[in-house]
Amino acid sequence: MHWTLLSAFISVVAADVYMHHPRGSNDRCDEPSNDRNNGKRLFRSDNNAAGGYAWPDQELTYYEGTTLHVEWMSQHACGQGSTSEPTVAHCEHVIQVGCEDTFQMFAGSLQNTYQLTDGQSLGRLCMDRPAQDGCLTDGSTSAFTVFGNTCTQTAPITYIPPGASPSSMDCPGGFASNATCDDLDLSQGTSVFNSDACVCSTRKAQTYGYHEPEVWYHMCHTRSRNHGLFTADQNVLDTEGSSVTRQDPVNTRHGFECSEERDYWPYWHPTPWKDIAVLTSNTSLCTEYQRTSQNLASKCLCVAADVGELSVSYDALSDQRAEAWVYNNEVACAMHGYVWKCFASWNWAAPECLLAPYQTDNRLGNADGLSMASYDWKLPTELIPDGQDSVRCVLRLRYNISSVEVPRTLDATANGRLVSNPVRTYGAAVNPASTTQTVLDTLPVRLALHTDQYGRTFQDRSYVFVVSRRPATLVGAVVHNLGVRGKRGNIAQVRNCVEYDFVPSTLAVEVGEYVHIQWAGSDYNPQGNAGEGRAGTDRSNLVQVASSDSNVPVSMNMSMSIFSEEDTAALAWVGQTVDYCLNTEQMLGTSSADDQNPLSCHFLNGARTPTTPYMPTAAFSRVVQVVKAGMFTYISTRNNNFSNRSQKGSITASASAGLSVGAIVGVVVGTLAGVAVLGMVVFLSATKRVAWRTGTSRV
Repeated sequence: MHWTLLSAFISVVAADVYMHHPRGSNDRCDEPSNDRNNGKRLFRSDNNAAGGYAWPDQELTYYEGTTLHVEWMSQHACGQGSTSEPTVAHCEHVIQVGCEDTFQMFAGSLQNTYQLTDGQSLGRLCMDRPAQDGCLTDGSTSAFTVFGNTCTQTAPITYIPPGASPSSMDCPGGFASNATCDDLDLSQGTSVFNSDACVCSTRKAQTYGYHEPEVWYHMCHTRSRNHGLFTADQNVLDTEGSSVTRQDPVNTRHGFECSEERDYWPYWHPTPWKDIAVLTSNTSLCTEYQRTSQNLASKCLCVAADVGELSVSYDALSDQRAEAWVYNNEVACAMHGYVWKCFASWNWAAPECLLAPYQTDNRLGNADGLSMASYDWKLPTELIPDGQDSVRCVLRLRYNISSVEVPRTLDATANGRLVSNPVRTYGAAVNPASTTQTVLDTLPVRLALHTDQYGRTFQDRSYVFVVSRRPATLVGAVVHNLGVRGKRGNIAQVRNCVEYDFVPSTLAVEVGEYVHIQWAGSDYNPQGNAGEGRAGTDRSNLVQVASSDSNVPVSMNMSMSIFSEEDTAALAWVGQTVDYCLNTEQMLGTSSADDQNPLSCHFLNGARTPTTPYMPTAAFSRVVQVVKAGMFTYISTRNNNFSNRSQKGSITASASAGLSVGAIVGVVVGTLAGVAVLGMVVFLSATKRVAWRTGTSRV
């Protein structure tokens, strides 16, 4: 094994990256503050703490074969794109996916208990300890009280490999019932719940997030680091194994992430991540990227001698004799009596390799001056394991960036070539014997150069989402995804994030096709952030307007909408029902400005979960069929405060080339058959009472 060759793979200067769609976490959870309070919860992002979107209370579901539009912003330049601007940095954006089944492969003896999760927020009545608190179903305000900062801590170490010291465990006995923690009233605050006293309690256990499993971290920490890597003048601790790198020389644990795997791609040992795409400033490297990706290439590690045959399922990793893990190359592994085992690739297509969209240096903004950097990912059926209807996954966006001083070919032989913050002369060399040379001849300058940052990786990850097989009604159909990005607040309050918008904001469809409209906001935004409706909450809806420059909805009329009347109304009122909301007279009259009342459905405050109908939700999901050609231009009535924000979009529906006029009529009739026609939503009319019906279905 030639470590100098391995070190040639991407060595990935300060530059944040933020995922906006799907919703990026930046390692935050339910803290109701503009800054996250723990940058070590699940992964190391190295981004500004103000980034990331608050914890969503539901996981979104995308259907196999549909296209997920991934969007992000990064601080520094990447690629030249369609411009003639010079390249100021070398970079890659690597998009990967990890799913519950691939993470489980690396969970060892904990495989049967591992679950991919963002962590569960507690403190919401009827979700946390319902037996003790009771469930309030009458719509009173107390049923909607939320208390953040309950799922923001890093999961503790509860397992230790054979031969390691139990003293390094945070919870030697695992999780256990703790009367003090079990009975805490979180409405009085979370300081005790977040203290050391509750770290190992069973109630606290459900709040922790897990991406990489715990055993994956122990394998990384046990395995010797790659000594062929360039470490400059950083004192990288050999005692910490592969959990240290030049960027993290002392092993600051971030969830159960492996630092070496995080900082170098493609990695030379097996990982739980599958590669989707790499967008690079140097496309001449595409062949190498694709050839060495685990999608196609088998990867190896040292295991005990009796682990059985090669298996794509990585069954060998359930062997817990950790003394074999330490050896990071074939020679050392065999010398100590173990087996250098190469596991089959993921047997996926090679990651797509494209020229990175041009982004201006020192600015979080659009690519090529037009839109955010993006990639359209067609969700493969192969992502779902055989025998399962769905799989839970998380997206990982890695931003690898370097300068000419630290090229990707630099290895350990160059250690010492660069030092942090050097003082260099700009001018003639200093001659100690000279009696005439002055400072003007030498001009010393101090460089702001940090060797743990030149050649650096940043990342963001999505919240957990579900990839599902299609229901029978959608098999063979064209399904488009339409979502929402952004968070509550004005432009200053959402810094490093964005204000509300639809994704994509323009969409072209054909009659007979479907649009899966869904989003997941949060009730954990800071209480003081600007916006409409109940403080701290995200809500959106779709209501038709006459044109893109309009801000007042049109009357709901079937001749104007490309969807059925039932669907058109459902998109406007997002699942709220008359049996729960204030009545029409109240919303038009005495409560018209009552934006903090949970029953004020004209502010969308009454949106609730379908499975726990007494709990509010910022999430919505519905599959609607296009039944008529035309233009559907829409706004979100709650978030279209024209003075400082605009949430608008449009869908253009054309007649399908494969459908006759009669067939199109059949689509319309078939869609509307048996559907109760809903009246116009409350906030679309200021002059007449609306007769609401219950029972509007949601997909």
